[in-house]
Amino acid sequence: MSEIFDLSRFARAERQERSVVLPFTPVEMKESVSSLVQRANNRQSLSTPLPLIKKLCEALNAQQITYCHWKSNWKLKRWLAGDGDLDLLVDRADKQRFISIVSGLGFKQTTPARERQVPGVLHFYGFDVETTKLVHLDVQFKLVIGHDLTTNYHLVAESVYLETCYRQGLMPTPAPEAELIVFVLRAVLKHSATELLIRGALGKHNAAAKREEVEFLESGIDPARLANILTRLAPSIDLAFFERCLQSLRRGNSLLHRALVRRQLTKRLAASARRSRLLDSWLQVQRGSTGFVRERLLRQKAGKRFAEGGVLIAVIGGDGAGKTTVLTTLNKWLSNDFATRRFHIGKPPRSLITLALIVMLRAIRLSKDGPAVSASEATQNYEHDFPGYLRLLRWVSAGRDRRRLYIKARRFATNGGIALCDRFPTRQLQLMDGPNIAQSVPPQRRNKFVKLLNRLELHYYRQILPPDLLIVLRVDPDIALQRKTAEREEHVRPRSTELWKQDWQGTSAKVIDAGQSPEDVLGEAQSIVWASL
Repeated sequence: MSEIFDLSRFARAERQERSVVLPFTPVEMKESVSSLVQRANNRQSLSTPLPLIKKLCEALNAQQITYCHWKSNWKLKRWLAGDGDLDLLVDRADKQRFISIVSGLGFKQTTPARERQVPGVLHFYGFDVETTKLVHLDVQFKLVIGHDLTTNYHLVAESVYLETCYRQGLMPTPAPEAELIVFVLRAVLKHSATELLIRGALGKHNAAAKREEVEFLESGIDPARLANILTRLAPSIDLAFFERCLQSLRRGNSLLHRALVRRQLTKRLAASARRSRLLDSWLQVQRGSTGFVRERLLRQKAGKRFAEGGVLIAVIGGDGAGKTTVLTTLNKWLSNDFATRRFHIGKPPRSLITLALIVMLRAIRLSKDGPAVSASEATQNYEHDFPGYLRLLRWVSAGRDRRRLYIKARRFATNGGIALCDRFPTRQLQLMDGPNIAQSVPPQRRNKFVKLLNRLELHYYRQILPPDLLIVLRVDPDIALQRKTAEREEHVRPRSTELWKQDWQGTSAKVIDAGQSPEDVLGEAQSIVWASL
């Protein structure tokens, strides 16, 4: 096929098809698709489908769900191997059955940021236990296309698109003619000054990828079938204008030419638009600039949130149990896709009162030339001596700071985020991050003021409710000492021993043997976390 379509061929094909427009039969679809699929298989590496994706496809096919992987099928083997998102178009009549199937396979529904939400589009994430990969399903029940920031146009022809689909392998894919039409429309609608300014060099890379995909799709089409599908899929677009759109994607076209073609396309699709062109253009600029500042300058990600609410996760363990490693790995694993934040409840941001008390305590210590000690060591040393009123106030203020940080973490989780908490106060442990006055001040030294401070400290800690998920990393104290060679035994052993001897049966805590290899510990932690989301 030549680089540019022969419009005369298209015109002849259109006249032939004008009298009767019928869907393709399975035999016709097999002839038009089989050659394309074969070329795709030859060009792609023989990746093995992810076990979870294989189960998903088998379940959907067994239940006769009408669906397809509707775009970027030239790299379908990569997507099936879990190296990218799966973009599915599902018949609305099968919506509830589809949701039931994916939910049964452990997929969780999420919602993107408000400006990225599109009616008729749902997002699901699944966890493949064997590979520890996350699988993202971008599911459309309406065929909506457009600029990534606005997705403004609804092609009211989902049934036409799905009619062309043919399954050869795990997942149905559309006819190359249908995929080429939708791809060209999508690519042209993404041409904008905003895209060029924001993406820069990435935009050039995307343009090269578009040309490569166009060349791949063109190699498998039949002009007569393309004319047939175009008439039914996008009635407002004639063959001549479709050729102009296709030509604008090729190398050598100026930005002005591309912009003019895009403008003409938006006019022809005006009846399919969700909002006016002026408002759509403004939203692209506003959302693009906001996203650039947030992601490039502030280094913040607008991750998806879970539709059924988020979860507050606490990971506790003695020194040497691997808390930091587990929390860092979980955060890195989840934050790529979801709204995730870490909260160190044991070391909360200090209020002005706390800072003032710390300064006074250090000044007193320096004036007495005493050695610097940690708060936990100070607690253990005050079993029979009165700690002093300043230190009691410091403990109360620390409880208040921890409660304030806990409230932030709880709100974040309630709004759909994943809050990962370190050194979370628990009733089972006394030596780490809990109330200090009751265990540090002898009963005979508790006057009215001390009792008041004790009640106030307990009040703050009682407001720190149990987490939604408590993960306990349990490790033998001797192993903990081997891992923490840089710290003193009298500091490491008491904490590890307290947690090691604690009986967690009858509680909701998920206990992990932290004496295993790091890979086993992390894999078990990921499975536990995903089950709780």
